[in-house]
Amino acid sequence: MRPARFLALLLLYLLAGTNAQAEGMEMAELQECERQFAAQPAAEQSSECFADVAEKLGIVDLAERRLREHLAHHPKIAWLSFYLGWLNVTRQPQTSEELYRIAAGRFAESGNVQGEVSARSKIRDLMNGLKRPEEEALEEERLVHIAARSRDPLSIAIAQVSEAKSLLQLGKNLDQAHELLEKSWPIVVRAGSPIVQADWLYASGNINLDIGRSAESGQSFIELARRFPDDKNRRSVAQSGLLRVLSERSAELPAEVESSEIIKQAHLALAAAETAGKGGNERQAHYELGLLTAGEESLQHFQSCVISAGRKVADRCYCEAGLARHLAEIDPSRAERLIDEAVAAIGGWNGSAQPWLRPLFWGDRMRVSWRAQPYQQAIADSWAALDAIEALRRAQGPASRAGFFSTWSDDYYWFSGSLLNRRDRGAADVAQAFAVTERLRGRTVLEKLAGARPESPSRILLARRLPDIDEAVANVKRRIGDPKLPFGERENARRDLAALASRRSEVERQLPGMDSAESSDPPDPFATLEEVREALAPDEALLSFQVAPWKDWTGAFGGGSWLTVVTRGTTRVYPLPGREELRHLVDHVTRLLETYDTDPEETRHLDALYQKLLARALADLPPKIHRLVIVPDDDLHKLPFAALHPADQTSPLAVRYPITVAPSATLWRHWRRERPRPAAVPALVLAAPVRLGDDLPPLPLAAEEGEGIVDILGGRSRLLTGEKASEAFLKSADLHPYGILHLATHSVLDGENPERSSVRLTPTPGVDGHLDIAGIVALKMEGKVVVLSTCESARGKILRGEGVMSLARAFFQAEAHTVVGSLWPVEDRDGKELFESFYGQIGEGASIAAALRAAQRDRIAAGAPMKAWAGFVALGDGDLVPLPGGTHRSPRRFWLWGLVGAGAALSAFLALRAWRLRSF
Repeated sequence: MRPARFLALLLLYLLAGTNAQAEGMEMAELQECERQFAAQPAAEQSSECFADVAEKLGIVDLAERRLREHLAHHPKIAWLSFYLGWLNVTRQPQTSEELYRIAAGRFAESGNVQGEVSARSKIRDLMNGLKRPEEEALEEERLVHIAARSRDPLSIAIAQVSEAKSLLQLGKNLDQAHELLEKSWPIVVRAGSPIVQADWLYASGNINLDIGRSAESGQSFIELARRFPDDKNRRSVAQSGLLRVLSERSAELPAEVESSEIIKQAHLALAAAETAGKGGNERQAHYELGLLTAGEESLQHFQSCVISAGRKVADRCYCEAGLARHLAEIDPSRAERLIDEAVAAIGGWNGSAQPWLRPLFWGDRMRVSWRAQPYQQAIADSWAALDAIEALRRAQGPASRAGFFSTWSDDYYWFSGSLLNRRDRGAADVAQAFAVTERLRGRTVLEKLAGARPESPSRILLARRLPDIDEAVANVKRRIGDPKLPFGERENARRDLAALASRRSEVERQLPGMDSAESSDPPDPFATLEEVREALAPDEALLSFQVAPWKDWTGAFGGGSWLTVVTRGTTRVYPLPGREELRHLVDHVTRLLETYDTDPEETRHLDALYQKLLARALADLPPKIHRLVIVPDDDLHKLPFAALHPADQTSPLAVRYPITVAPSATLWRHWRRERPRPAAVPALVLAAPVRLGDDLPPLPLAAEEGEGIVDILGGRSRLLTGEKASEAFLKSADLHPYGILHLATHSVLDGENPERSSVRLTPTPGVDGHLDIAGIVALKMEGKVVVLSTCESARGKILRGEGVMSLARAFFQAEAHTVVGSLWPVEDRDGKELFESFYGQIGEGASIAAALRAAQRDRIAAGAPMKAWAGFVALGDGDLVPLPGGTHRSPRRFWLWGLVGAGAALSAFLALRAWRLRSF
């Protein structure tokens, strides 16, 4: 026998053996399912077993055949219909819908609420995938109602997960979605089926990513992969989710994630998607690879992206818009053509029912326009891109807006940086760039002060509902006449028909009034460069920072870092190092300053940061500038500007300037315009609360600090210490008479979950003493000054664009006017000594920033290390004078000085008398 023929026969033999072994494994697995079904035919696990084996071994047809055979003999076992529907979701969605509805009806007949809720949750998911929003909303309402009526914890948890997924897919109220997941997880992990747990992890991964919590998102996707290692679909979802997490991390800090790492994860996601037949995940992987590769390889990935989209027009257009973005630099004409074709295919710029597509397409269009269109058209398209993001942002609840917005901030940085990076940059470019960055800064604080609400539906969105309602009516009528559905399901369909008729009438009623409602746009709340210039005093300068990468995660222009310096008469712009370098420098300097140890390299690092950040700008300031207003960005929020100085000078900025730090120029202007009237009582002080927990050390000098403040300010200022310094008192007290609220206590920072950060006060029955973010925001500060003699009260999680999620920010949301806070942990004695000097200046009629500067200078003169004074910052309107003209000393101090004076007079009299006696 020839060697080649022998090898061929050997290979066939081995393959036959392998196939036989695989078939034997499949039959063994199925026989186990059969034994389980024979023992407990009505149990969920018995039907689920067939579905699990189908996914694990890739024998969907065989498993489905066995399930159908069992269903023919047991038509009322709802779990058989449920898992048959689950196996058909991607292959035959219409069949899957019918099977899920049969299951839901059978569960309802048998009183199995958990089963019915699970089935309806899957129907809702299916309606979303089939783009049938009106039916999706009806199913969501029914699901929530059934779960709530049952009072069954697991059913309620399943409904909460479903509602969270619905909010995610609608692109709104992601804070509510996150809250629903937080509530449902303890029940889901304890009693939920694998399907429910997988749904929770999927929703958690995506929602956390969309609100700026990439670490939590990654944990959810990793857990999804860990819990279901043999499930091809869930493995594909997990790998695709991890790809998105890496891309988002790289978008924030390109140097942190190498493009090769993203490419590797994209290939893993692609392989998992191809194995599972997950077209959407396959499309996402090809899209990312198209952006990160070059030449023919890139074009092939975008072509594969289009192919994997199939008949889904919106998905295909998504791929084509990505290709257009990729081609913007090398073939702008073709890029523009692709964008126009993609937009036309979805019915124009307002034609897509998917809320995420408009800002994505506009972002791509903006980048293409800067290469293919005249300047003015590029500007118009760029503002349209920001408007599309703003519309999506307004659909969010207040709690998720900041995190959500941070994930879309790249377009703002790109637009602003493109304006400032122009070779022939003019004053109009600088003004527009300033306007762009102001739309990023401190938005949640600004909206809280303005009482902003989620956006109401536009005429376009309302009109688009009419064909959706008509499609839903046709589908519901078919359900009414479907004899396969249980009677209860046909009754539900009749109720749905009536609800749809009511919805159509409501839409038709609203439409005629929409034109007039949309014709009057609200005034733009953002400060212009000219308005800021006019608001500045002749001796003030405002320094506004933009911190972004110079190269984005795809290697294209990322916007870069800039400093814009504004005075009454001039505006100058300075390029700065990129986000990666600035973060590294700030981290190094702040770690040095947060310790008492003197590092021999300290001066060198301070000088390096000063030179890169401020040297040129401050050298160019007019000589008459004596005050600074700083609007930081990114990690510059952590930086104690007061400590910076060049190597050839020993005096830091705290000696040279009073410094105010503001979340945005718009908020600074607002506070400057809306200054509160002087209060009837100078201050309310809560100091040295008790029973704070074993993890927090005592503050032996806090009560003394409070006594000194009240003693200095007088005027019926009030001090509460110990048991009286309680959270319950602060929440219930009438704060209106007081001008300053001073808290001398501990604060606890939660960097990953800012809402859990708190100021610690004395607990009382029913009130734990943890004054958290929500509790602070609910206070009525009414323009007060808040002084936080606590640890890290001006520090917290930093979100791109929005700023720092600190305790100080929460007081601004409660309508405080100015806040003094700390950037790092504060020693008890340091706080006492600094604020003793600070309030001495306030009592003399100084502004907040001037008083802080004087106190810092006093500490410098006393030889205190930078840690003792540099971390305190004046936030908001630092030029506010709480006590114009100063204040009289308190009666206690008057009495003390009077006693001293009387003693001195008596001593002088006795000395004079003794002298006279000696004279005789």
